[in-house]
Amino acid sequence: MKKYALEKTLWSTADFESMGWHDSVIYGLSLTSDFDTKESELMLDIDYIFQWNNPEPPTTHYTFWVAPCTLVFKNVLNIHFEMETSLVLSPEMEISDINRLEEIDRGEAFPRATKWQVELQNGDLFFEADGFEQYVRQLPSYSEGQRLSLTVRGGISFEKVQATR
Repeated sequence: MKKYALEKTLWSTADFESMGWHDSVIYGLSLTSDFDTKESELMLDIDYIFQWNNPEPPTTHYTFWVAPCTLVFKNVLNIHFEMETSLVLSPEMEISDINRLEEIDRGEAFPRATKWQVELQNGDLFFEADGFEQYVRQLPSYSEGQRLSLTVRGGISFEKVQATR
């Protein structure tokens, strides 16, 4: 089996145009704030799909290169979260897309920011943030599904560590 050639283990707002989060599962969400520095973070524990592989005959299904990542939005304010669940479906969060809506000026304390939308398959998450960093915690694994098991991904984590290549 081939090994995936990971470009880098730390991605940022500067890479936004080359990234895509479609079908990335969110395992956990954390909001943190530091009283002393007045900084806040929105952290998402996700399985990021680095590559979709076309089916190889005789199979008819896609395969994927997936890695557990911590997606961290910096200096987050004005969070608005909407999500619908039903008793039939699980209440999991799966990303449809992440959008930059508009640049805003928040004044002297946090002079620049962007309004963001995390589109979920069953809701939306809106907020303002300076930008993001995405930490690839493990090298991508070849998978027949778009997500990794909790055992393979090492459980749920918000660690800001980078995989070693």
